[in-house]
Amino acid sequence: MLARQSSVPLLLCLLMAGFLAVLGLEAKRNRFTRRIYGIALIVYFLVYAYITLLMRQPASERRINLELFWTVRAAVQWKDGRLTLQSYRFFREMVLNILLYVPLGLLLGGLCGLGRKAWMYGIGLSLVTECVQYIFRLGLMELDDVMHNTFGLAIGFVLFYVARETGRALGITKKSCV
Repeated sequence: MLARQSSVPLLLCLLMAGFLAVLGLEAKRNRFTRRIYGIALIVYFLVYAYITLLMRQPASERRINLELFWTVRAAVQWKDGRLTLQSYRFFREMVLNILLYVPLGLLLGGLCGLGRKAWMYGIGLSLVTECVQYIFRLGLMELDDVMHNTFGLAIGFVLFYVARETGRALGITKKSCV
């Protein structure tokens, strides 16, 4: 079973691969490109399901926390005019939740563009994951995870836009893309 610590390099590899894939795939916008994005999305979902659901052990009871920004307050604190780290564990969890959705933003940007549909898919996946985790007692169901996932999705969309525009500036991608 994949150790929790090894999920960080896995997420970073997904992020780098997603960025490079967008840059390369946007060069030829056709049915083949859409298929490659689709295959990459399936691979992402398999890794995502493994990290968020399959590698977790069920707890004895269901847990829920709907207080917004509680993990941010637990992780960092503004003290004496500067930001200090309060809990490495909570900070790490926030960063991992953000990183988990960055590749999804890249892929959805390539498949759906940067519109409402892509946002709905990404946020919907986050909400469904939280509900599944709650139903099967696979972790804490919380609004903060949805917020962090949405932030990661936004970063992925920005990276998609940057990759697309970089390709256009270098003459790799066509102006008519998405």
